[in-house]
Amino acid sequence: MNIEELGEKVRAYYEPRLASAKDCYEAVGYLAPEIARTRHAIICELGDFSSASVLEVGCGIGNVLTYMKENGFEGDYTGLDLMPEMIAQARQRHPEARFIEGDLLQMKNGESADYVIASGVYQHASKELFHRSVAAMFQRCKVAAAFNMFSMWCPAESRNEYLFADPLETMEFCRQFTSHLILRHEYMPHDFTIYMYR
Repeated sequence: MNIEELGEKVRAYYEPRLASAKDCYEAVGYLAPEIARTRHAIICELGDFSSASVLEVGCGIGNVLTYMKENGFEGDYTGLDLMPEMIAQARQRHPEARFIEGDLLQMKNGESADYVIASGVYQHASKELFHRSVAAMFQRCKVAAAFNMFSMWCPAESRNEYLFADPLETMEFCRQFTSHLILRHEYMPHDFTIYMYR
């Protein structure tokens, strides 16, 4: 899978949801707000974001930034997303923030932040594209990076057409970049988060 194919897959999934959503969580595919907010809370426990610079990969319409601001964030935020419709809505909701239409793997080399995060993004990608993006996230972070992913440790009958990853295999992949890692799998049975520190 290349970036263009991922873009087509993402558009096919999100475009009808953006058009018919009743709230900001449904617009980006969440079945319930509490699932989204749990993921947001875990990803934001990566470090002290309060006055840091944060780059969010796959920012959607800015839900994670909303959560961050509710919890005292006053730093510099950049959101990145493949869909211009997502970026347009994110800019309406957060006019003070910086949003860029595009892909992490094609960003200018100078783009970096203290923290680089991705929440609810990689289920549409291939394993190879997922790994390339995680490597790029860590390359662009000054302090730490974090991402969440669907877990293969959930019951087999719970898995569907999305990409599910083995948490330990993913940790081993991340270990080539840093040995300062934390795996979290306690918050939802079908989900895990990895923190990668410098």
